[in-house]
Amino acid sequence: MISLLKTILLLGIFLVQFSSSSVIARHERHRASTSLALAIPTTTNEASLPTSVSDSDDSDDSCDADDSDDSDESDGSDGSDASNSSPVESPSSTLSTVISVEVPATTVQPTIATYNPVVATKSSSVTASASATAKPTSTQAAGDFWQPAAGSTWQIELSGVVSDTSYPADVFDLDLFDTPQSTIDALHAANKKVICYFSAGSFEDWRPDQADFQAADKGSAMEGWEGEWWLNTKTANVRSIMAARIDIAASKGCDAVDPDNVDGYANANGVGLTSADATDYLNFLADTAHAKGLSIGLKNAGDLVGEVLEKMQFHVNEQCIEYDECELFKPFIDAGKPVFHIEYPESAPSLSADVKSEKCAAANTMSFSTVLKTEALNAWIDTC
Repeated sequence: MISLLKTILLLGIFLVQFSSSSVIARHERHRASTSLALAIPTTTNEASLPTSVSDSDDSDDSCDADDSDDSDESDGSDGSDASNSSPVESPSSTLSTVISVEVPATTVQPTIATYNPVVATKSSSVTASASATAKPTSTQAAGDFWQPAAGSTWQIELSGVVSDTSYPADVFDLDLFDTPQSTIDALHAANKKVICYFSAGSFEDWRPDQADFQAADKGSAMEGWEGEWWLNTKTANVRSIMAARIDIAASKGCDAVDPDNVDGYANANGVGLTSADATDYLNFLADTAHAKGLSIGLKNAGDLVGEVLEKMQFHVNEQCIEYDECELFKPFIDAGKPVFHIEYPESAPSLSADVKSEKCAAANTMSFSTVLKTEALNAWIDTC
C-alpha cells in the first residue's frame, strides 16, 4: 500500500513539473513579468522527496523504496502493522514546495522627438547673448505695410504721366518708372494711396535697367507684345534686378507694388517655368516688398490664389468677366482684401448701357472694385 502511494505521489510531482515548464514557456513568448508558485503536497515522513523528476539519484532511491515495499507485501505482512504503515496526514500537516520563476518584462523605449527652434542671427557683430532671435511665426515677413480694404475705389493709368490727380479714387495704380516723384507726392497730399506697377516676369527693351539683364535671363518672345520676352524668374540675376526695382518703389514713396506677368508658367515661356516656380517667385517678391514696408498684389494667375493669398494684400485682375473666371478671385474678398478688376469693352471709350451692364453685373455681385478701361490704360475710365 505504501509503495502504491509513493508511486502516485511521484507521478503527481512529475505532472506538476511538466505543467509548470509549459506555463513558463508561454509567458516568455508574451514578454510578461510573472511569478509562478506550484504547491506539491507531501507527508511529514517524506519531506525529503525530490522537487525535480530529472534527478537520476532521486529516481534510483524511489525505485529502491518501491522494491522494499513490494517485498514486505510478498512476505504476507499485515498491512495494519504500525512499523510498516505510513499514516495519512491531514491537510494541515501538508508541506508545500514552491517553484518561483521570474520572467523579466521588456520595456519599449518611446521615440523622443527633439524640437530645435529656428533662430535668426541679426549680424555677426551682435553679442552672443543677444545674437539669436526667434523667427516670426507670421506668414508675412517682418514689416509694417498697408492693407487696403475690400471695395476700395481705384484708377489705373500706365500710359504717360497722370494729368489729373484729383480723380475721386482711393487708390492709383501707376507705372514705377514713368511716374515722377511729384505725382506721387501730390497723390499722397490728397490722402490717396499709390501702387507702383512694373513687369516682374518679362524683359522690356525700353526700361532704364534693361542692360542689367543677361542673355540667359530671357526666354521666348511674348506674342502680341513687341519688345518683350518672358523672363526666367528662377535666376539670381533676375531676382536681383526685381529687388532693385522694389527698392526704387520704396524710395519713391509707393505704398505697394503691382508686379505683372507672373503667369509665365501658363504661356510658352521658353524656359520651362512651372506653377511651383511662380509660387516660389511670388513668395520672394512678397517677402522683399514687405521687408521694405510695401504691400504687394497678385496679378491675374487665378490658379495660384490659394497658394499665395496670405502673402498678398490685394488682387489686380484683367477680364475675369470676359473669361468667366471671377469666382477664382472671390477668396480675396472673403479675406477682406480688394480685387481691383479691369474689363476692356471693345467699344470703349463709347459704351452702351447694355455693354456696361454686362461687364459690371457679376463684378458688382462679388463686391469687386471694377473699372472699365481701354487697352491703352490711359486716363479714360468708367466705373460700375
